[in-house]
Amino acid sequence: MARPFAIIGFACFGAWFAASLIGFNAIVVLAVLCLLLFLAALLWPPLRRRAAIPAVFAALAVSFGACAAAEVLYYQPLKRFDGQTVRAFVQVVDTDDAGDGCYVVETVQGDLPAGTRMLLYVEDREFCPDLYDGVNADFVVYNRGGDWTSSYNARCDGVLFTANLASGYTADAYTLVEPTSLSWYAQLQLFRRQAVRHIRWNLPGDPGALLCGICFGDKSALSEAAVSAFRLSGISHLIAVSGLHMAIIAQGVLAILHKLRMPRRLSALLTAAIVLIFMALTGFTPSVTRAGVMCLVLLAGQMVRREADSLNSLGLSLLLILAANPFAVMDVGLWLSFAATLGLLYLLPWFKQYGLDPLEIRLCRGRRKTVCRLLCIKPLTALCVTLSAVAFTLPITALVFGEVSLVSPLTNLLTVFPANIALAVGCLGALCSFVPGLGFLCRGLFLTAGLLTRYLLAVAEWLGSLRFASADAGEPFIALAMAGGLLLCWIGWHTARGRGVQCAAALSVIVLMAGLLVHGGLMRGVTRIEVAGKENSVTLVERDGRSLLVLGGERPDKAPIASLLGNRRTLRVDLVVLTEAGRYGAEALRMVQAETEVGHVVYAPDGDAQMLADQAGDRAMPLDGQSIAFWDDGMVERSGEWLRIRVGETRLLFCPVSGDAASLPEDFRKTHLVIYSGAAPRNAGRLTTQGSVLTCSAYRLDEAMKSLPRGGDTLLTTVQEGTVEVFTRGRGDLTQLT
Repeated sequence: MARPFAIIGFACFGAWFAASLIGFNAIVVLAVLCLLLFLAALLWPPLRRRAAIPAVFAALAVSFGACAAAEVLYYQPLKRFDGQTVRAFVQVVDTDDAGDGCYVVETVQGDLPAGTRMLLYVEDREFCPDLYDGVNADFVVYNRGGDWTSSYNARCDGVLFTANLASGYTADAYTLVEPTSLSWYAQLQLFRRQAVRHIRWNLPGDPGALLCGICFGDKSALSEAAVSAFRLSGISHLIAVSGLHMAIIAQGVLAILHKLRMPRRLSALLTAAIVLIFMALTGFTPSVTRAGVMCLVLLAGQMVRREADSLNSLGLSLLLILAANPFAVMDVGLWLSFAATLGLLYLLPWFKQYGLDPLEIRLCRGRRKTVCRLLCIKPLTALCVTLSAVAFTLPITALVFGEVSLVSPLTNLLTVFPANIALAVGCLGALCSFVPGLGFLCRGLFLTAGLLTRYLLAVAEWLGSLRFASADAGEPFIALAMAGGLLLCWIGWHTARGRGVQCAAALSVIVLMAGLLVHGGLMRGVTRIEVAGKENSVTLVERDGRSLLVLGGERPDKAPIASLLGNRRTLRVDLVVLTEAGRYGAEALRMVQAETEVGHVVYAPDGDAQMLADQAGDRAMPLDGQSIAFWDDGMVERSGEWLRIRVGETRLLFCPVSGDAASLPEDFRKTHLVIYSGAAPRNAGRLTTQGSVLTCSAYRLDEAMKSLPRGGDTLLTTVQEGTVEVFTRGRGDLTQLT
């Protein structure tokens, strides 16, 4: 069987991905079905002679069976701890130097099984354990996400619970224990943390934070504006350690050892050791593990003088990642890393065969050979590498992030070489910072790296600020474009075999990018409003890659929050607006944080707002009867218990059940969309609106409908539609899709 690791690895990935989308009963049925198909393939000679078919069925059966067994033996017993107070001794395995008050802790002993990871939210700035310190206390733990088989994306980093200290932050509520001995992995993490601090000390602000991201994958101190600029310009991969960084380090070390006339096998062995150390420094993230395993396989081939198969190495790395953490199947970084690698394996050779190689033969002759390669062939090669990776990552980027960078090829062409130099110089400076007497060299290296990172920031901000830097990609459009691309590949396969497939794939990419350009131009500036919930409304507002979440009502409900945020599309909410700030508000915020990353929080203050303010920290802002501006044309306004959101010219009004519309100012009564939570307030007929949305349960629908005003505006309910979706260009004209 050719490429066994590729076949088995991709089959296991497909099984675990399917398991993340279906229920437990379906997983058991599929496990039994795949087992029966495996036995049938063994018994039927035509299938048995094709070893790949039984291998695929066996891999699927084992994967589905392992998922079902893990659900029964491990995750089901953990459900009973949801919302409970447990006694445990935990160790801090990751800290956030940005000051967000979050710690990743791992259970050493106690009520929870050993090795269980939790995300500990800290409400007291004086509680500041160091990395690998122990904490002995009572914890209130919450399930991170929804069902254990449907919210893999919430735990792709291995964190199963969110936690708070049950007894507060008094001196006798917890005990901090310093570690007596550390493993080699822990010592490497401490080295990484100290190196990050050295970089930030010598390069304050975004240049230093960007260098930390390039060298060690630590982008916690990078400003939101810089992160947004990198996302819009399509170079976010520069601050996420992946195959690019691994290739630079491995090739650099091999080149140095080759200059030192080191034996080939010894050079490969030393390079493999450095690759393993770098993988450990970055925490063995899925993208780094993928790149590291492929690099190690390549180096192993050099040691035994055999050429490694790239696709087989890719499958092997996938198997190792899933064996360590099956939840990594929902890691977006893993998807992008594998997709980019496949693009380089399949499209880049086509670019070289039919474009770069003939052009090099034609142009690079005689004395101008070196100059031509430097000024023409090298930039074109970098451009082809970018296009090959973008071609395969484009559908994933569009589906997950809802937008696609249109300037990505140009931005990568301008930044890839400076980023490579910054990586090498930054790592060398970090190493020199630990050597006594090399302080002057360390500062010089950091200064050089700082100039490069400032250049990268300037390019990202300039290109990311262009009007058509990114395109908003609707999910139906992407699905249609992907289907068209597959159809073109199928036609190419049946007409001209291998070359036809490559030509059809290239044509499909061109069609997809052209369609994205047109679609993005049409969707630019469009505001998307989604409303879900039963008794209490959950409203998600998105525009141009930014998002706003409004939680209406009193008691939070986990289901609508998970339905809007747990679909792997909304990876960050820039602003959360809470109409209730007490205990229920803090609980609602915790539910949102379990599903996605949260930027700032705006809440309506009341007598019990301290709990929420402590949880959110510096990111929380009270709405004391005045307006708070957000984005460039957004506004949060409050009138008593009434809340209004303005995005451009579009006005959204959130109504309290106990309110009276007659007491509202005249300006508040004129709105475009009214959202009722459970029932309409008194005198709701005085509101002038284009449409209204009612969130309520099915058994209370008739009662709630009686409270609504009689009028000609459009009424939508979450009982029938589940999630109400509305679009507007900011002028107030609403377009509703069901």
